[in-house]
Amino acid sequence: MVTRPVRSSDLSPEIGDTIAFWAAAGKAVTTWGGTSTHSFAWCFNLIVADMRIEAVQDAGKSDATKPLKSAVVGRVNNHPQDTAYGAAYNIQATTADFAIHKVLGGILTVLASEPVDLPEAYVAQTAFQAVGSNINAYRENMATPKLSATDSDIASGLFCQINESSNYVDPNLDISTRLVTPSSSIPPTVSVVDIDYVGSGVADEVRRISDPFRPHLPEDPVCVDPRERPEVEPNPRCPNDPNLRVMNARAVTWGAFEFKPREGSSVVVMVRSHNADTLRSWGLNAVKPPQQLDITSVRQMYLDYARNHTEWLAGKDDWMYQLWGLEHLELNAVADFYYGNLVEHRKHYHELKRVPDDILRQTLDMWMRRFAEKKQGVVGALRERMDKHEQKLREVVHRGW
Repeated sequence: MVTRPVRSSDLSPEIGDTIAFWAAAGKAVTTWGGTSTHSFAWCFNLIVADMRIEAVQDAGKSDATKPLKSAVVGRVNNHPQDTAYGAAYNIQATTADFAIHKVLGGILTVLASEPVDLPEAYVAQTAFQAVGSNINAYRENMATPKLSATDSDIASGLFCQINESSNYVDPNLDISTRLVTPSSSIPPTVSVVDIDYVGSGVADEVRRISDPFRPHLPEDPVCVDPRERPEVEPNPRCPNDPNLRVMNARAVTWGAFEFKPREGSSVVVMVRSHNADTLRSWGLNAVKPPQQLDITSVRQMYLDYARNHTEWLAGKDDWMYQLWGLEHLELNAVADFYYGNLVEHRKHYHELKRVPDDILRQTLDMWMRRFAEKKQGVVGALRERMDKHEQKLREVVHRGW
């Protein structure tokens, strides 16, 4: 899938693709927030549901002279720190410097994490994407996401670039930040784990406290010499030797499926970096996904987990997409997202109604075109499933909202 900038022909006559163009047209919003640290947000002033934002992001330094954290965020409501999803850098984390976060009513939850330690002043092309209930984050490679998760809590909002800074002078924002059409395929899941979670959900800028809800995945802290591994320099100091830094030797690439703290007693995570045998050797109850395109087995797998997770809103097609990563499976999940929210359960009906009518119609038309393109060559049960979901999307367009 080739992405392209969202231009004036996609949205409205006076709006172009970069944030600088939007700002010149009076269609960008900027805001400061925070006290001891200051978050600066630059937003495309248009409420949308499915979109991707790309920017060159500076992950900052561990001292107080440069931005401490940066993020590209989507489906922002009120203020970026009240309700939003985002792909965020934090070089002071331990082997988890790139992550997908959810802030819901001020409560912070980590939805996915990459097992990486990034050096100070790390700069990279970064993207965040929200499509239906599926959320992807990109770092360096804009063709394949580093992280993917499923979450149905926020259906629409603004897309923004955010940096935290120790002062108001150096926000380090990229004026070439742009909206692009979303791409779709993701790396497949290697193993699935249902696990307890920890954290309080508290993120307090003033007191420098961050204790997000997160899966209680195993850790193996090891002490590393930053002279040999410069990328660990911002990590916490080793308790027994302050000249060394802590790394987590058991860090994994993971993404949560419908992580709703305080509603569910555990969280199901899709692990993309380690097989089930390795995770079981660490004491985890890990399961290998069914063979690709074994629809009967994967549906049963979803139902087995869903019995213990009545809080889930995302369905079997979101589950299939997260397991196998195929683009046409995402189309089915997108159809369920719009049919559910606009016709069936209508949980996020009012959020989607906030999207301008012409933008929502263009979005649905885009998905209809992709259905027509992607179902060519698909046969058997998969084709029947695509036809069924294409009809759901047609019904949404026919009924209106």
